[in-house]
Amino acid sequence: MFRRSTRPRALAAAGGLLLAAALAACASPAAPAPPPAATPAAAPPAAPAASAPGPPSAAPTSPAAPTAPPAPMRVTMASPSPGVIFLPYYLGQAKGLYAAEGVDADLSVLTANTAIAAILAGELDFTTAAGSGARAAAAGAPIRIVMGLIDQSMIDLHVAPDVGSVPDLKGKTIAITSIIGTPAQIGRRMVQAAGLNPDGDVDWLQTQTTPNAYTALTAGGVPAALIDPPLTAMAESQGFRAIARGRDYIRSTQGGLATSQQRIQEQPDKLARTLRGTLRSIAYTLDQEQDAVDYIVQNYDLDPDTARRTYRALADGIVRNGLTALDIIEGELRLAGETATGEDVVDYSALRQVLAEPAWRDICAPRNGQPPQGCR
Repeated sequence: MFRRSTRPRALAAAGGLLLAAALAACASPAAPAPPPAATPAAAPPAAPAASAPGPPSAAPTSPAAPTAPPAPMRVTMASPSPGVIFLPYYLGQAKGLYAAEGVDADLSVLTANTAIAAILAGELDFTTAAGSGARAAAAGAPIRIVMGLIDQSMIDLHVAPDVGSVPDLKGKTIAITSIIGTPAQIGRRMVQAAGLNPDGDVDWLQTQTTPNAYTALTAGGVPAALIDPPLTAMAESQGFRAIARGRDYIRSTQGGLATSQQRIQEQPDKLARTLRGTLRSIAYTLDQEQDAVDYIVQNYDLDPDTARRTYRALADGIVRNGLTALDIIEGELRLAGETATGEDVVDYSALRQVLAEPAWRDICAPRNGQPPQGCR
C-alpha cells in the first residue's frame, strides 16, 4: 500500500493554513525541525482504475510483474510537496508497481531539511528532495543520492500582473520553500542574471512548502514565487505569469531518491526493492501518457489540455534509468557555493546492480531504431 499525507487537490487549502506564519520567516533560515514521529500517513486520494501490477506489454523496457511478489516491506519516503514532479511515485502506487516489488511504501510531505534530519535520525528511509540531499552530503552529512528522477529544472519564477521583469523585483519579496532548498538556489541565479544582488536587493520568504509559496503569491502576500507544476499552470490560470524559467538558468536534479549511508550499507534489500519499484513507476509514467494525464486530471484539478501540457513538460525532464549525470549535480553544487564532486554526494552502486539484472539491462534498448523517451 502506498500512503501519503497530503492530497494534491488540497494544495491551496494547505498553503493557506501556514501563510501567516510563513510571512514572519522572511529572509531568515529555518532551523531543521526534529524528526517526525513514525505515524501512519493519511490515505491517498482516489486514483484511476488499477491495472495489472506491472507495466503493460506496450512498455518493453519494463519487466512483467512477478507472479508472486515478495512479502511486503514498509518503506517510508518524503517529498517536499505533493506536486506533479513526483508523479511517478504516486502513479506507481496506483498501478501496483511498488507492491509488485514487495514494497509497502508510505509517502509523506516534509520539508527537505526536516526529511534529511529524519533520515539521519533513523526515522525515515528516503527523501525525494535529491538536490537538497546533495547539498547536505556536500556539507558533510552521511547521506547520498542513490537515484535521480528529473535532470532539468521544473521551477519557474511567477509574478503578479504588475511586475514586468526580474529587475522590477528589487526591494520586493520572493517566496521560496527554504533558504537551502533548490528553488532558492535557482531563484538566486535568476536574480543575479538580472543584475541584482540576491543577498541585498530582494527578500526571501521561506514558506516551507511549494504550495505555501503558491498561496503567498495568489493571496497577494508576495509579488513573486518560485513554484513548479501543477502550481505553475494553476497560477497562470489566475493571471500570474512566469518571467523566468528555471531550465534556462540551470540543469538540476529534482525528485530523485536520497538516503543515509547507513541504510545503503545495512539494508541493501530494502534499497534494491525501492529502486526496482521506482524504475517500474518511471517507465510506466513515460510509456503510458494517457493514464498519466488521466491521473493528473483526477488528482490535481486540472483540465485535460492543461494536464497534458503539464505531463509533457514533466516527461521531457525524466531520466528513465535514474542515472542523472554527475556534471548536472556538480553544477548545482557550484551554484550553492559547494566544492564537492558528484562522486562525493552520489552512490549509484545499488542502482547499477539493479540495472544489470536481466529484467532491466535493456531498459534503454532502442525501439524502432530510437532510444525510448527519457534515455540520455
